[in-house]
Amino acid sequence: MESVWQGRAAAAFVLLSVLCNWMTGAATAGWARVVGVLVAFLVTVVFQHWRRLYAILRVLPRDIRFLYVFLRSSTTWRRFARDNETMVSVFERNVREAPDAPCFLFEDQTWTYRDVDAYCNRVARAFQRAGLRRGDVVALVLDNRIEYICVWLGLAKLGAVTALINRNLVDAPLAHTINTARAKVVLFGEEYAAAVQGVRADLSTVESFYQFGGGAQDWFADLEPLLAAESTDKPVVDFTPGHWDHLMYIYTSGTTGLPKASIVTHGRTLFWPMGLFRVVGMDPARDVFYCSLPMYHAAGGAYAASLALAHRVPVAFAPKFSASKFWTDCARHNATIAHYIGELCRFLVLSPESPADKQHKVRSLVGNGISPAVWRRVRERFGVPTVIEFYGSTEGNVMLVNMDQKIGALGFIPQLMPRFTWPYELVQVDEESGEPVRDDHGHCVRCERGEPGMLIGKVREDTVHSQFAGYLDREASEKKVLRDPFGNGEKYFMTGDMVVMDAYGYIYFRDRMGDTFRWKGENVSTAELEAVMTRLLLARGVREVAVYGVTVPGAEGRAGMAAIADPERRADLRELAEGLRGRLPAYARPVFVRVADSLPMTGTHKVSKVQLQRQGFDPATCPDPVFVARGGTYEPVTEAVMTAITEGKMRL
Repeated sequence: MESVWQGRAAAAFVLLSVLCNWMTGAATAGWARVVGVLVAFLVTVVFQHWRRLYAILRVLPRDIRFLYVFLRSSTTWRRFARDNETMVSVFERNVREAPDAPCFLFEDQTWTYRDVDAYCNRVARAFQRAGLRRGDVVALVLDNRIEYICVWLGLAKLGAVTALINRNLVDAPLAHTINTARAKVVLFGEEYAAAVQGVRADLSTVESFYQFGGGAQDWFADLEPLLAAESTDKPVVDFTPGHWDHLMYIYTSGTTGLPKASIVTHGRTLFWPMGLFRVVGMDPARDVFYCSLPMYHAAGGAYAASLALAHRVPVAFAPKFSASKFWTDCARHNATIAHYIGELCRFLVLSPESPADKQHKVRSLVGNGISPAVWRRVRERFGVPTVIEFYGSTEGNVMLVNMDQKIGALGFIPQLMPRFTWPYELVQVDEESGEPVRDDHGHCVRCERGEPGMLIGKVREDTVHSQFAGYLDREASEKKVLRDPFGNGEKYFMTGDMVVMDAYGYIYFRDRMGDTFRWKGENVSTAELEAVMTRLLLARGVREVAVYGVTVPGAEGRAGMAAIADPERRADLRELAEGLRGRLPAYARPVFVRVADSLPMTGTHKVSKVQLQRQGFDPATCPDPVFVARGGTYEPVTEAVMTAITEGKMRL
């Protein structure tokens, strides 16, 4: 088809050239002839590339708006970088300019900028008195509360770094995350004392423990009376904080291995909300941002918080997400913008209808992971006119935003930009190995439009949005970097996400590669789950375990599934369920267990998880017995059970 159009274009070029020559005459070889040839050339280009030109023109308003937002955000960030601004310095300027303006809302509490600053100063002074210095790390295990943010911001005034620990973790996973950060101090809520005490002996770098309230014990101090005794004046420090200093460590499974501590700098935290601030058109005078996500996530603990701290948009936090209280909470706080993840939206549309569904002022939902079907139902049922989906990761440098509500799209790459200027690319990937495919010249193969590929982002150290700060584990950081993919010596960050781009530059999610899957709004490390299961099953003589995610009809993300090689059927699944319950949070435990004689292998002698995923948990496609978690054990997946799962009648 393309050759036909090229032939037509060539013919048009010749005919138009002849026509222009005839019009200008043989004697006039001047400007008119040049203009005629140029016209012929332009017509040829249009004939050859009319589809591309049509796509550019169709999305031109979208792309112009994006470039405007991007340039304004980049200009603001460059000013921050030039002036060596930090989250602390920007926040303290807001304290001086609007001390009595509302900063954070939480249930019946309203904290002004003055209130937040006073508490932060108490935190800084208390830990300064305890000997904490610049670069020291505090592991924070705490429920959602305003003090959570005040702790990491107060510690930042000392130059200390806060590791945001998933409060659901226990046993080895909890010890791993604290040790990974090389924490000197652990600060925890009263409800997590038992979990922290259970891993005390395994914490190699921790020197002291603090609990929020409840009184001191022989192994920890009570922080609340220590804070009450401190002044609210700003602490005196002997250094100048920097824009690129570490602010916090947030854990991510990425796509490989165990959870890793992502490095989050002051500059990155300041930049995160800038784009959406302008895309949504946030106005501190009239908007309130509502967030019910966990504060140990980047979305809750850093992104939402920085809207208030740096951009003066009041933020209302909830202790935790509740489908039944979501809209009444929004109404109570006069929220106009609310934060979501896909699983949260699904729970909202599955909840019983209520008069509160539309008795609120929310005009925009912003977040990531919403499915097209849920997207439509959210807008119709709850009367929210705007849903803005965005894509990004805690550590990554690929950021997309769906500005014009293209249902199902993560975002887009502006079509005004020539391809060589794109900061992102889609490359072909080997399905079994998960590695990018390279051609005979050693170059990665770019995907055509409509062809699935892995999304990668060009790494540049001079801009915050293109940086890859990586993890504390430098080896793990190196595994995420794709070197010299196109023969020009550049580096790219590998997202591990398979996506597809259409003719207009919209990008759609297809799958996640590697050693993680997402379930119940949380990232699950298959390596971590395999390690726990192997330890539990070794006593029964089972040594081979493979964990992977499988799709479940009507559910967001992927449910965990474990395949075990147990030809003699030695495993006790009730015993396994009990062991997992004591060692892993609910979202990380496998929903399904497949018991096989052996596990399929690839040509490189690795377990073929691709084949296992394809066979799934349906008895009709899986040749081995499959069991589902129910009632404290694992029960067989029969045809009746399968029907209940697919029809959404069984809660997983």
